[in-house]
Parts: sequence; structure tokens; C-alpha cells
Amino acid sequence: MICNSLFYECFSIQPWPERVLFCAERTVHMSIRKRTWTTHGLKKSAWVVDYFDQSGTRRLKTFDRKKDAEDFEANSKVEIKAGIHTADSASITVTEAGERWIAACINAKLERTTVDSYRQHLNLHIKPFLGRRKLSELTIPIIKEFETALQTGTDTEKPRSHAMIKRVRSDLGALLSNAQEDGLIARNVVREIRSRRRRGKERQAEYRAKRKLRIGVDIPTPKKSGRSSAPYRVIGAPSCSQPSLPACARPNSEVCAGPTLTSPSANCMSASVPTNTTC
Repeated sequence: MICNSLFYECFSIQPWPERVLFCAERTVHMSIRKRTWTTHGLKKSAWVVDYFDQSGTRRLKTFDRKKDAEDFEANSKVEIKAGIHTADSASITVTEAGERWIAACINAKLERTTVDSYRQHLNLHIKPFLGRRKLSELTIPIIKEFETALQTGTDTEKPRSHAMIKRVRSDLGALLSNAQEDGLIARNVVREIRSRRRRGKERQAEYRAKRKLRIGVDIPTPKKSGRSSAPYRVIGAPSCSQPSLPACARPNSEVCAGPTLTSPSANCMSASVPTNTTC
């Protein structure tokens, strides 16, 4: 048996007593050609990328410049080998994907207030910036530009708060996850950004755990902690500096009675007592 597919050539060999299946990987075949035509006496040209996607369907994409066609060819080869390529002609817009996401939330019988919040974020924050784009066109740089536009605002849109940007980004990730489950896209760029940022935070935490602790940065200084810089000392059974005084006239007699933890500023003769005191 010999079977030919887009990426593999499989040769079945049956030596006795077992059967061995050998598969040799093939390369992705893509071509770039120049197309010329004449319209109303004007000669025009374009560059066409002809290729097959991971499902074996033939695709065509046209560019005005050859450099753009070559860049698309290089990126598409990597995506097709990884099985995550989605052609623009087979993709839908973010607006259409959003409506499908809202319908899926309603079918899942989510709370009405939750669905209303999702619909509000879709209509007010996602559609004005990404509504006309197709899902296959979404990349990590485009999502970062979208976040920047939400933060700074545009001529027609006001800037959003940091909390709102965080919620909108989460809703956009849920929208793309629903489209991914429906087979409309093969990757979720919002989840990829989140995983990269999470890995960056983990690396920072690991670095902080390995390096030495610094006073004033990781450990507060005595002034920042609100405590006195002078250490405490233990005074054990101190004797008064005036032994001629009777016990009833000694100040802080309870403190002088036994060992106590006290600060250097405190002592058993802190109060002034006249020398002619009698009991």
C-alpha cells in the first residue's frame, strides 16, 4: 500500500511476521507568481500566493507587492506545518464571531446580567476597534495595538480605565475561545499574550527569590518600621542610685523589684525625689 497526502508519503511494507509502516515527511508546496491584466487600456499586475492548507484545500491570496507575498508565504508555511493556519476566505469577522459568542452564552443559560455585560463590552469596546477585522487577521501586535487604543483613546472614542481594559481583554479571549471551539480559528492570540505575561511574572518572582535580600528594598529599615533604632536591654534586679532612701520613697519601686525588659531611656531613678523624704 502506498498513500500520498499533502505532507506525508507512507509506504507499507509487510515482512513476515509483522507489518511495518514507514512515513517520510514532505515539504509544504507553495508558489508565488505574477499576474498581469489590462483594464480600460491600463496594464495592471499583482502577486498571487498559491498554496494548500493543512486540510488539503487549495487557497489563493493576492498582494500588490512581492515582498508582502513573500512574508505571507514564510508565515503560512510555519502555520500550516503547525496546523494552525486559517485562510482569510474561510474566516469570519470579529463582529460575526461576537454574535455567535453571545448566542452560545444564552444557550448555556448564563445569568441575564452576565449576558448583558458581555453584549455591552462587545458593542461599546470591541466592535469600534476590531469589528471589521477577520479572525485570521488577529495577531499579537494587533491585540497590543487594540489595548493601546483603549488606553489612550482615539478621535471618536474616549480612553478606558485600566479595570475596563482588563475586562474587555478577558471577554475578547472568551470570544476567540468560542470561535476556536467552533473550528473557525486554530489559535487564540489573547491567551498566548496572557501566558507570555504570566511566564514573565514567574521569572521575575524566581529572580527575586534567588537574589540576596536588600535593606530598604526587601527589608524595611528601622525608621520605616516605626521602631526605635536603639536596642532593648534587660535590667535584672537593679539597685537604686540613692540607697539611703526608704523603699516607700523610691520612684518606680515596682520596676526596680525584679528583672524587666525596658528601654535605655527608662531607669529606676527617672523621677526626681527630694532627699529629706520620710515615711
